[in-house]
Parts: sequence; C-alpha cells; structure tokens
Amino acid sequence: MAVTTEHFLENRIARRPFLLLAGSLALLMVIVALAAVYLGQKSPTHNE
Repeated sequence: MAVTTEHFLENRIARRPFLLLAGSLALLMVIVALAAVYLGQKSPTHNE
C-alpha cells in the first residue's frame, strides 16, 4: 500500500510541470487570440 502511494505521488509530481506548461501555453494562446481580435477591430485597414 505504501509503495503504491509513493508511486502515485511520484507520478503526480512528475506530471505537474507538464500540466503547468500546458496551462501556460493555453493561457498564452488565449491572450494572443484576444490581442489579435482586439488589434483586428482597432485597425480595420488590415481587413483581407
């Protein structure tokens, strides 16, 4: 039981940086998308 718990904790700790990185990338993509929409609305001369 103790070995399983330690293994589970190790998996969670090992997976946390990946989740943190994925969350940061997702947040960055949302910010970039919002910035693109905002800039697109701000300058209508860039319409294609």
